Amino acid sequence: MLSRKGSVVMRSFALNILLLITVTLLAPSSATGQSKCTCRPSPPGGITRCDKGQIAVCGDSGRGTCEGSCITTPNQIQSIDFAAALLTIVLKTEVSSEYLKEEKEASVHVIESILRSHRSDETVAFSFKRKEFKLSIGLTEIAVRKLEQAIEELRR
Repeated sequence: MLSRKGSVVMRSFALNILLLITVTLLAPSSATGQSKCTCRPSPPGGITRCDKGQIAVCGDSGRGTCEGSCITTPNQIQSIDFAAALLTIVLKTEVSSEYLKEEKEASVHVIESILRSHRSDETVAFSFKRKEFKLSIGLTEIAVRKLEQAIEELRR
């Protein structure tokens, strides 16, 4: 049988383990380095969780359903080049850095929509290059910084 002091120590240890498990399970994805997005309506939608360094994209599959995927973008490029590469993959349409610079207002709107989706875990709708898009996205910390820098550069 444990002494009173030993019982207090064991209880304290158990509470610390329980607290650690709870914090780990409830931690937002960004705290763990993961990104996530949500297909809506949920249900029947679901959450796509991606490995560290990947971007989570949930959007219309073209067949009227939402599909989630994990993508990897090159991080060692300039911010506007990064935004163009990300938009090309996410929107499944060719987007060049030159196009972003020519269509600054529309480009900033789309990038801001993507950042809003990431920050609030909401689905956003926008049009770009005469196409309609509806998606939810979870970004990496690097992607957020690059997109914020791209907005600053496009506004100059």
